[in-house]
Amino acid sequence: MNSQQLINVGWRLARPSLVLKEATADEPIVAIWGGPGVIPPPNTTFRHIISIDCRFLPQNPLGLTGWLSVYGNDRFDNSGVVLVDRDVARSTDKPMGLLLRGHVAQSFPPIDAIVQEPAVQVWLTENGWEHNPQKNAYFDDDAYTAVFQEHCPIYTDQTIAVLGGWHFPWEDKDWDALRQHTLIVWTFRDAEPWLEVLLSPAGKFEVRERIS
Repeated sequence: MNSQQLINVGWRLARPSLVLKEATADEPIVAIWGGPGVIPPPNTTFRHIISIDCRFLPQNPLGLTGWLSVYGNDRFDNSGVVLVDRDVARSTDKPMGLLLRGHVAQSFPPIDAIVQEPAVQVWLTENGWEHNPQKNAYFDDDAYTAVFQEHCPIYTDQTIAVLGGWHFPWEDKDWDALRQHTLIVWTFRDAEPWLEVLLSPAGKFEVRERIS
């Protein structure tokens, strides 16, 4: 198996995503960054990060409708909250933060995803390699990583957040543990920390702050 074949596996596993950037007046509003939040917070210790129109979620296993608001807690790490209201509508009568549009994209997977594929596992075994997410020495030629970085929004500018797609292989080493989770939103504005909201297979939202 060569680099191009690995890249082909990656594109086969690519997931739909929506890249969020500042909207102009005539564009559909997908999400709102900052401001008071579409859904009020549970108390004043929470700071609104982003509210999302659930109609635009590329991956929506719960069939959510209405709006979803994400709040961070500046007092405690990884203690944010996700609120969903199926009936609420965003206000057009008062400022609601930065309005965001969506651009359809394909989320190219990290190496950690393709090594789960049987053909890639056979290739690693034949070469006497064991996948090490901290090294990946067998990809040093490294066309695959170049494609991954070209399409991963953390390596680009002007992206405010991304809906859906693949979660990132952070230094926390929890990528595989989250493999069955669904990435709802990943934020970039005002990072670090970056913020990930994931949905567990049991239907529970998890908010994770990430630093490099």
